[in-house]
Amino acid sequence: QKNAVRNLCEDYPEKNIVLRYLDESDGKMKYIREREDVIAYVKALEQYFIKTGQIERVRIGADEPGDVERYRASLQLINEIAPSFKCSAAIYHAEFVEQFKDNIETMSPSIGTACREYRQLTEHKAEFPHKKLLWYVCGHNGFPNNCIINPLADNRAIGLLNYILGFDGILRWNFCLYTEDPRKDIRFSPIGAGDINFVYPRKNGSLL
Repeated sequence: QKNAVRNLCEDYPEKNIVLRYLDESDGKMKYIREREDVIAYVKALEQYFIKTGQIERVRIGADEPGDVERYRASLQLINEIAPSFKCSAAIYHAEFVEQFKDNIETMSPSIGTACREYRQLTEHKAEFPHKKLLWYVCGHNGFPNNCIINPLADNRAIGLLNYILGFDGILRWNFCLYTEDPRKDIRFSPIGAGDINFVYPRKNGSLL
């Protein structure tokens, strides 16, 4: 089903965007296919958060964008149609730090990028003290992490690293992401067990 709904909006910067809606005329779930409808949706979403007083808490997130110009086009479009939205990004490619430091409200470089670009990031933090600067561990890098295979010292090291870096905190990519039957097998290849969730489900599969 996921493959069947890809590339629904070819003239929108994020071509794989998937927005589902209920067609009240026939009671069926459908997908937005036109650029104008995507833009109208984003504008309506912005107005909802403004009216409900939640706009300062909202971030438009990006997970390790890899194409500078494509990401720039996405940011420009969002700024044009919904200027109240602020953006956050997990940054794996070092060049994104310099390219988008003025545009990203919450920047989260990987531990490798944070170390390579440390001077630039600390200068960024000093220049924009109101912005958040986090860091994260990429699962396939392995260390430090909270996987079962990791030494218990890793858990202490993560806190110490954050103190040494002087950043605002740590970005975690998960909370309760589960495999098909997490109580039987919680392993997530190639990472293994322990990285994809902090909280395990009850026997009925619920968090509650």
